[in-house]
Amino acid sequence: MNHRNRSKQRFEIVEYEPLLIEKNELSEAAGQSLWQQFDNQRGILQLRFPSPITQHQWSINSLGWVGMITNQDVEILLTPRFKLQNLFALWTYVYGFEKSPLREELAHVDTLKQFQQHLAGWLASGVIRCAQSGFAKAYQNKTESLSYVRGRILQYRPEKTAVFCQYDQLTTNIPDNQILAYTLSLLSRTSGFDPDVQQLIRKATHLIKQVADPVPFTADEINGRFYHLNNQNYALLHQLCRFFIEQHSPAHAFGDSTFSTFLIHMPTLFEGFVAKWLAQNLPPAWGIKIQERIPLASDASFVFQIDIVLYNKREGTPLAVVDTKYKTGAKISSSDIHQIIAYAKVKSSPNAILIFPLLEETTLDLSIDDIRLQALHFDLNENLEQAGQRLISQIFNKSSHD
Repeated sequence: MNHRNRSKQRFEIVEYEPLLIEKNELSEAAGQSLWQQFDNQRGILQLRFPSPITQHQWSINSLGWVGMITNQDVEILLTPRFKLQNLFALWTYVYGFEKSPLREELAHVDTLKQFQQHLAGWLASGVIRCAQSGFAKAYQNKTESLSYVRGRILQYRPEKTAVFCQYDQLTTNIPDNQILAYTLSLLSRTSGFDPDVQQLIRKATHLIKQVADPVPFTADEINGRFYHLNNQNYALLHQLCRFFIEQHSPAHAFGDSTFSTFLIHMPTLFEGFVAKWLAQNLPPAWGIKIQERIPLASDASFVFQIDIVLYNKREGTPLAVVDTKYKTGAKISSSDIHQIIAYAKVKSSPNAILIFPLLEETTLDLSIDDIRLQALHFDLNENLEQAGQRLISQIFNKSSHD
């Protein structure tokens, strides 16, 4: 089928705000593909086909995802409910760039596409700098049959004039470089980059392929890696790799529509941001544990996983359990309250706190079974530092002017 003469349809959808599209503005094949991949399979979109319920229009809603979904016929931009600059600021906190020059550079980025391009270009440029200064190396243990002695002899076969040896070899084909190679291999197959960014990606890919194999890594395998004097310049590059790997989705085809994606899960980003911000801004006497797992049975068949637990550092006792809620309408539900009270009881915590990005209802502050329950908000439409300090004041039951 010839797509060259078609004009690409572009739609912008604000998360949790359904967009109605005229029936003839989206082809049946594209609609089927969107529903199959992003509604039925992955729960990224909520797509309703034209019917009397939708006034015979397409209805598409983003379920907490921000980014782009594109193919040769359709471009769907999924935007946040708050200003983009705050989205980029959230990202820099979660991925460890809050003190990096990249944060200042992102202050001049105006669109999600520019955001994707800038991050990809920053990663490629970083790999090129590594090549100029020298890629990281490490000794790896090897065992093989040689015609000469190297390292420790494991076995000698005179009839074959071979020596089975074990030795250490200095190499660049190590995980530090393999992570870069794998991520660049993903980016090199991603369409839509501007020519200058494509050129940087091609150059960086060429350089890294000479020293390391593109071994697949998961985002979890990258997160929490140890860095030292000889590889500390890889830390931020690996965080970029982690981001591209966890949001990367291979193109899939359904009918004649093949989509590529660049997607950020906002509930996960918001949860990570609140945890990181609190960890950096709590009073010295308070400690924090993130994603604490509490077994409810001896065989750990039932487990509570609590977003955030705040502790008294000296005594080691829980001071508050915290659960972030990034969802449609940001209204407090009975299930939200039941969940956080259960967390507080199992931890013997005197405080239970729900944190929303936007809160439509009056801030909640009441007592349930000697547990103080608060529903607070970290307002993502405000200056994040000011909103964060206000949150701290609310947690400690102080006014923001104290």
